[in-house]
Amino acid sequence: MVEIPEKDLRDMFGWFRQGMDEWAVRTYLLKNLRVLEEGLNIDNFIGFNIYFMKKAEVDMLFRKDATYYLVETKQKGKYSRGWNQLKACVGSFIDEMIEHGEEPREIVAILATSSAQSVRKLTIQKFDFWFEPEEPPV
Repeated sequence: MVEIPEKDLRDMFGWFRQGMDEWAVRTYLLKNLRVLEEGLNIDNFIGFNIYFMKKAEVDMLFRKDATYYLVETKQKGKYSRGWNQLKACVGSFIDEMIEHGEEPREIVAILATSSAQSVRKLTIQKFDFWFEPEEPPV
């Protein structure tokens, strides 16, 4: 899980931040790819809003060498929904890889959100080991 400070989003986008919702997190990540993975660059970016079988969709998709990065972005506090979407997406993604004759590779599922904290990676878990953090206090 990657948290982007709300202050950084407001500094980057100014008053436009108020109407960007999750797109602010996505745009921030594109401009700061090292937050996801050191050495990741725009050439590794495949696209936004990629739909897979079983109606699964991922917000951002990257491929670097033999690793795919599936990124789901959520507003602060919507962690459970994000993890559930990532689970469905990873399963569907693996099925499609097999269907299209691609050997399943390493898949890193990342939930990215805004927060009051500084930029931090809480956890980045592979598909086999899901960790679902508790919802933050309201």
